Amino acid sequence: MRTSTFLALAAIFAAACTTEQPADTNDQGTDSSTGTDTDTDTGTATEAPVYMSPAAVGFEYDGGLDADGNLVSYMSQGTEVPPGFLLTFADEVYFGMTTAEEQAGHFCTAWGTFQPAIADTPLTTHDGADVYISYDAAFSITGWDCDTLLDPAEWGADGADLAAVFQGIHLGMAFAPMTTYLADAYDPADYETYGKYMFAEYIAINDADGTFDGDDWTTGRLFEWDTTTHELLADADDYLIPIDLTGMQLGANLPEGYIRSSAYWYQDFPLMDFTNLTDGAPM
Repeated sequence: MRTSTFLALAAIFAAACTTEQPADTNDQGTDSSTGTDTDTDTGTATEAPVYMSPAAVGFEYDGGLDADGNLVSYMSQGTEVPPGFLLTFADEVYFGMTTAEEQAGHFCTAWGTFQPAIADTPLTTHDGADVYISYDAAFSITGWDCDTLLDPAEWGADGADLAAVFQGIHLGMAFAPMTTYLADAYDPADYETYGKYMFAEYIAINDADGTFDGDDWTTGRLFEWDTTTHELLADADDYLIPIDLTGMQLGANLPEGYIRSSAYWYQDFPLMDFTNLTDGAPM
């Protein structure tokens, strides 16, 4: 399932230096389902909660990359932010929306730590693509904002049953040259301008049959940082400074810096086996 939010390129690359942690950048604000009915005949009554029904999940890495290819923390305004993943759960309505206002209430997020060693062998990919570097670890949820948006009758109190499905999942990631599949998501003129800053992120979770292969679900972008302190750098207008990846060759390390990601493919729940997602996860 493709996301419909993969369009605002200028806004993405004009990201302010004051980068928030995933918990802040994906805050849904006030739950719109908590309004009241002020019917004068029946008195004020609380409306029944309106829940979303998650149908798919997207994966995005947020964190630093050092000169040796390790995933590391970055510094934002003096605050250390550990490397991690943002998982976005979306309902079917979400994919027909085009603005953040429309999408509100149709998605929720989990975020957590992902700080593995570099994988000994490259991640295998469904399309056979070669990759720059691979990582393999268990994903550990440390933050969660789905508690008020999920029906407790279906997902348990505060969405605990959905959290349990994704807690400790076997998660792989590889960085690779940008793919045609991801590039085609952009307007050609926009890609002509911004494509030199992009690379593919191959994401692997256990397939329903147990296969652990990567797919180009996500686009990554690299931004400059102070190589000593890992503090994010900004230009005169206080925008993060993207790194030009033109000429990158397989076998070479990506430049070090801060990585911000955007999921394009959201894996549909019917394509997943919720009982096997943790199988094989490194301790």
